[in-house]
Amino acid sequence: TSATGIDVTGTVTADGLTVQNANDVTTNTAEFRNDNGNRTFRFAQNTVGDADLLLEKNDGTDAVLISTHGNSYFNGGNVGIGGTPDSGRKLHIEGGDATVGITLKDTAGSQFGINSDGGSLIFKSDTAGSERMRIDSSGNLLVGKTGTAFGTAGIEARAGGTLWATASGTNAASFNRLSTDGAIAYFNKDGTTVGSIGTTGGKLYIGTQDGSDAFLRFESNEISPCAHEGSFRDNVINLGKSVSRFKDLYLSGGVYLGGTG
Repeated sequence: TSATGIDVTGTVTADGLTVQNANDVTTNTAEFRNDNGNRTFRFAQNTVGDADLLLEKNDGTDAVLISTHGNSYFNGGNVGIGGTPDSGRKLHIEGGDATVGITLKDTAGSQFGINSDGGSLIFKSDTAGSERMRIDSSGNLLVGKTGTAFGTAGIEARAGGTLWATASGTNAASFNRLSTDGAIAYFNKDGTTVGSIGTTGGKLYIGTQDGSDAFLRFESNEISPCAHEGSFRDNVINLGKSVSRFKDLYLSGGVYLGGTG
């Protein structure tokens, strides 16, 4: 122990080592430097008296801070990269521009980036940092687009529960049922199914399940009444009603009424 400090060249082995700054608790208590005199890391107390491990950049600014015990500002074990960890947050990453974030990289060199920009959480691919998805400050999930403009191609899962899909030059949505016949999409009101679109025998059917089934089945040059699973229904479904009639009927073939041509 010396009033002027310790100067050691080589390897030091000890059962225990205590270094204390008795003059100012807000300055360094232990510091390590490289051959150029630049700090590599230091143990210190910050201005609010929390014992921390600080890893610093060459200019003396904090690069990584690990809080070792909690107080009114920090919780013990929090890590701050580029800034002081906020209370209750185990990992805090901070920077001066939108490129600061997290990079995930595999051994083949492919990488994926996550960063924050203007309150949005952004996910990027390794292709020149191209944005692939974001969660904006309003809680909307955006895929293939950066803003909630319906005229811009991409998918929006809105925070209010609506789903918007916009595509240019192709279909905006595809639905595919495998293996068995049945409903492809259900439509509901207040949790109750009011209709569906499905398939039977490779054909499309659509209709409502309000009371008696009133479905239409579309197949080779025919539109037929059917049940909700697609089976034919004979002599039970009306076309129009007394207070809601169709107007003109244009036909190029015969008309069959009650089985008589």
